[in-house]
Amino acid sequence: MNHDLSIFWFMTVYILTVIAVELIITWVKSIPAQFFIALTLYMTGMTYKHMEFFQYKYLPWDADIVLLTTLYMLCGYYGFKYYDKIPHKNYLIVATMAIYAVLIIAKYRGILRFSLYLKSHNIANSFLGLFIPLIVCFMIFMVSDWLMKIGGIFRWLLPFGWYSSAIMYMHKLILDSFAIVPVLNHWEIQWVAGLIIPVLIAMTYRKFRVARAIRREANTPGP
Repeated sequence: MNHDLSIFWFMTVYILTVIAVELIITWVKSIPAQFFIALTLYMTGMTYKHMEFFQYKYLPWDADIVLLTTLYMLCGYYGFKYYDKIPHKNYLIVATMAIYAVLIIAKYRGILRFSLYLKSHNIANSFLGLFIPLIVCFMIFMVSDWLMKIGGIFRWLLPFGWYSSAIMYMHKLILDSFAIVPVLNHWEIQWVAGLIIPVLIAMTYRKFRVARAIRREANTPGP
């Protein structure tokens, strides 16, 4: 799964991670024990650079990445479950955005040595790899929830949230396709196209399915 299909590694890792987290939650009732298992898996995943499979550099489906992503998904599971009970979300948004800004500045100035590439199993700092992705994802989730509640001028962002999966799976193909055409080979054009085109395709497909379902229901004979 390389080149235009490189993004699809996420699908296999996601499925395997869902299975792993579901098994942990089902078989282990103690929440601290669940996080202990997930943290142990994460630490195990940090003990090697690559897990080879016969003559191949990586395991099929990038299965060993589940050692890392299990902890992330377990945090997401409980974070989403208890999100409504979290107090002072506005303060948390400001705090996490401030942390993120500090991290960006530190990275830009060369103070922070951190990189995270799950597909290639490349994490420069395992300790920061445990916290930074969670902080950033938590910030994005809270900001998105805040914008959705405000609505108004931010409603135009809703389709990008509804069809985020389409964006994720199509953007690489669109970027590479535009890069072939010299007049379109500019990051500004590619950035806009990588967002807009997947959303339009997904919206068109959804409308087609809805229209087909309505026609099928209309043609179904009554009792």
